[in-house]
Amino acid sequence: MKALNAQIEMMGRDRILTADLKREKIDRMMATRNKRVQQAVERVYPYSNH
Repeated sequence: MKALNAQIEMMGRDRILTADLKREKIDRMMATRNKRVQQAVERVYPYSNH
């Protein structure tokens, strides 16, 4: 998770990519991060409605 957050932060600071391309890549990374967080929550709280 830490590495993914670092990649997202680095992507935001990239000066070569266009804003649209950055947004697309960051959105994909955020979706991956959110999915991993959801999976972790489901493992910790298997009967929760999260």
